[in-house]
This record gives sequence, structure tokens and C-alpha cells, in this order.
Amino acid sequence: MHERIKECSDLTERDIDLLYKVEAGLPIVADVSRSDVLLCTLLPNGRALVLQHVEPHSISSLHRKNITGRALTSETQPVLIRSLRTGSRAVHQREVISSGAPASQRISVIRNAARKTIAVLLIETNMIENERQRRRDRHFRRAVHWLQEMAARGEIENPDVLRRFSPYDGIYVVGRNRRLIYMSGVATNHFRSIGRQKDTRGKDVSKLEAVDATLVDQAFDAHRCVEIRQESDDGRVWIRGAIPLIMPISIWDSYFFHGTLLGSSFIGNTLLNNSLMNRIMNSSNWLSNSISSILNFLLFDRVRSFWFGDSSHTHPSNSSGQSIDGAIVLIHNATSTVQQARELNVKSAIIQEVHHRVKNNLQTIAALLRIQARRVEDESSAQHLTDAVNRILSMSVIHEFLSQDEHRPINIRDVCQRISSQVAQVVSHPDQVIDIRVTGPTIRLPAGQATPIAMVINELLLNAMEHGIRDKTRGQIEIKLVDLGDTVEISILDDGNGLPEDFNASIPTSLGLQIVKTLVSDDLKGLLTIESVGSEPVGITNSSQPNSSRPDDTVSLLNGTETHFQTEAKVKFPKRALTAEI
Repeated sequence: MHERIKECSDLTERDIDLLYKVEAGLPIVADVSRSDVLLCTLLPNGRALVLQHVEPHSISSLHRKNITGRALTSETQPVLIRSLRTGSRAVHQREVISSGAPASQRISVIRNAARKTIAVLLIETNMIENERQRRRDRHFRRAVHWLQEMAARGEIENPDVLRRFSPYDGIYVVGRNRRLIYMSGVATNHFRSIGRQKDTRGKDVSKLEAVDATLVDQAFDAHRCVEIRQESDDGRVWIRGAIPLIMPISIWDSYFFHGTLLGSSFIGNTLLNNSLMNRIMNSSNWLSNSISSILNFLLFDRVRSFWFGDSSHTHPSNSSGQSIDGAIVLIHNATSTVQQARELNVKSAIIQEVHHRVKNNLQTIAALLRIQARRVEDESSAQHLTDAVNRILSMSVIHEFLSQDEHRPINIRDVCQRISSQVAQVVSHPDQVIDIRVTGPTIRLPAGQATPIAMVINELLLNAMEHGIRDKTRGQIEIKLVDLGDTVEISILDDGNGLPEDFNASIPTSLGLQIVKTLVSDDLKGLLTIESVGSEPVGITNSSQPNSSRPDDTVSLLNGTETHFQTEAKVKFPKRALTAEI
């Protein structure tokens, strides 16, 4: 509910609690009614505040965007404002200004325990759909109307258990005697596909399936919405939801005095003849109200039985002493969705297993090459084999992450830490002390970018260790990650001997730099720069606080002195969407 409800000083805490109850039932009302549902209350300035606008899932909304929180004036919504002020219901036709589509409006009044009007439900239906609804079965129309009135009274209990109703879902209505009085075409097709007879009207709900009878009994007994997921032996998955219906006590007013549904034939056969009915309808307002109250008392059960049958099943009453008069049952065929999800899970498990085996095979190959490197007497050949081992291990890191969850974005910071640990173990000499640190925020990227990034980081680290700090007993390397929003920047800084005077990054002379340049330009669509950064001292962010951005979060390195970085290799590339490869 919109926070502007605080502006409505006339609403008490109990009133607001009631409005929250009303709000909870609006999604299912919007879907079943195939209408936009607006919960509105009156502001002190005389305008109507839209506390909640629920758009239907079963049909396109009349509005271009959700209008929750908007204040409506009497110029655009005169009937709505009048209903809020007078507490009168209304059925009106107007043009929705936002889209220009003609719409039918039905207004239900929301009253508190003191019978004071505190809000209204504005139900807007486009005229085409309104005409379709008008031609539908009268029992279904009456059930929808009862559902709307229950929502206005906050009597739809536990609506959150129900899934949203879509255009491809079926629906049927059960009377208080548990007999079917309406079934939609979609629901008929669902049951026909499992061999049920086409004409089910008047049949007991148990003639459908046992789960239908169980669902209806639970809704009747609990006086609340119930949902059951059924999975049959043949793989069929249906999700059913039941909404218990309670007939409004004052419904006789609209039946009799407005002549909307019952008509003279029913009344003439019960208590009143046609001439007396005409005289009453032409009588004064006070006589109409008196007769209405008497008829509500005498004919309520008769009217209820007329619409939803005599009850042969006894069900407990709710806290207000009202018994359930019927139920709307929603049917969703989730078979194809569930099957697709299961197939996707199986494929995902297979792919994860493939990544796991690839990782193991790469590590096996790396181990064989490491053994071979130890037996090679030529130092240059041994170095080439060692470089190959590091490249293979950098790729195995990505496959290890993918073996855990192929759809989960990969944490590049974790990748950098794993690769730096591997490189330090393989390349560094026993008499060297090299500190490799990873700084910067956590950055998650899809696997399509993580794989070339791992290769690039591995090659740049090898380059820094083999050429930058190769002859030093102590060295410092920093891998710095910077998230620039749409782009990522990764820098490798070392305090080694610096770049040669004739070094040209655009013309790589080593295999490692050729690999880096190809990956950055072709795979990452980024930019590579390698340059000297001078001899100015540079502080290193404390690795125990990787997400800290304070400039004073620096530590002394190794011997307590500040680090003088000499060379920086920087890779800058655009991010790809995390869901692009899913």
C-alpha cells in the first residue's frame, strides 16, 4: 500500500488494518474479473488517492503504467469522488484518459465496523471484455460479483497461497451443495484431456477427480483459500486453487429493487406477485428500505439456495457466523513448465559434471607437464613447460567455478586470488619472498568473460614475476580491480625493474603478451596498456578490508616501507549482461 496513506488523518489503525486485508485479495480479484482494480480513499483536499493499483495477469491493463500513489480529481473521476463522499455504489462507463480506451467502472464501497465509508474498490474493465463477461453464464457473473464484494469487506482469507490467474488457466464454480454450476471452456478442455465427460453441470465435484473434492472440502471447512499441487503417475502436473464464496447479506437489494438478476418469475412463485412487485418498486424510499430489510431476513436463504443450491453438507461458520455459499476453483496446467524445468535441471547437472571432469583432466595434464619440466635439463625448455602449466591451471580455475553452478556469475576477485596463489607456488624460487595482493570490490561476470580474464591475469602475473621481479629476493605485486559501472578495469602493478627502454606494447615479442593482446581485443573487446608508473611510493589497500574505499587504509609491506611500483599493466573492457548466457 502506498505510503501516502499517512496523509489520510481520518483513518484509524483499525481502518488501515482493514484496508491491508482488502489489499491482500486484490490480485486474485483482478485476475478473475479480468479488470484493473484500484483501492482508493479520500484525501483531506477532496481528491481520491490510489492506495493500490493491481493490474490483471489474465488480460492487458487499461493503463499504460501503474498509477499507485496518484491523486485523482473530481474532473477526471466524478463518480469515484461522489462514491467516496456519499458511500454509494455505482456502475459507470467512461474513457480512461491514459490510453483512450473506453471502460466500464464498478465501484464497491468499503466500510468499517461503524458503517463509515473509508475507501472504495474501483474495478475498471474494457468495454470489449465487459461485453464478453455480460454474455457469460449468470452463475459465473454472480460468483465474480460476490468475490469482488468479499474483497471490499476484507473477507478473502489467505489469498497469498494462490498463484496468479493467467488467460490459459481454467475455472469452475461449485455451489454450496458441492455440485458444479459452471465450468469454463479451458477447464472443460483440461478435464476432457483426461477422459472426463464434457457435460458436468449439476454433477458432484467428486466426479471430476478426488483431489477436486478434497480441495473444495478444505476451502469450505477452513473458510480460506487453499491451493493443491497434484502430480499424477503419467507426469501430469495441475495446480488447483479454491476461493470460498460468501453471499453478501444485502444482496437482495440489487436482486429485487434493481431487478438485475432474479426477475419477476422467481419472486411471483415465492411471496410476491408481479403487480405487488411493481407497486413496491414505485413506492417511497423509506418503504423500499423497510421491505428490503424484511426480505433480507425472510428470503436470504431462499435466494442463496436459488443460486447455489440447497446444502446437503454441513460446514462450520466463520468468525462472523457466515457459512460458505460456494467456491471458485482455478486450474493451472503446469505440466509443460515442470517438464521443461526438470529437463533444464538434468542438462545443467550434466554440464556441471562435464566442467568437473574437464577441470580434473586439465589438472592431470598440468601435473604431467610439471613432471616433464623437472626432468628437462634445458632451462629454456623447462620454463616453457612451466608457462604451459600455469596457463592450463588458470583455465581449470574457471571450470572449477562452473562445475559448482554453470548459471551463477563468476566472482572475478576469487578467480584472481586463486590464480595468484597458483602462480606464486609454481613460479617463485625458494629464496624469494613475493607478496601478491588482490584489492578492489567484488565483481561478478559471466563465464564467457571470466575465462579470457583468467588467462589474461595469469599471463600478466607470469610476466611480472619472470621479467619484473625475477632477480629480486623480495617483491610486491598488486592486482587492482575497479568497477566503473558499465566497464571493468583490472591492473597488475609490480615493484620490479621496470620496462625496457625499447618496449612497445603494441608489438608483443613474447607468446604470453601475444595471448593477452588477442584475448583482450578479440574476446573482451577491451583495451590493453602496459606502461611505467615511475618511482613514487604507492600504498596498498589492506586485504582484510577489500571493499574499503578510504585512502588511509594502507599498510606497510614486508620490511615496513612503502611500495614503489614501477610497472602497470591495465586491461579495461565493457561488462556483458549476467543473464546473456543463461
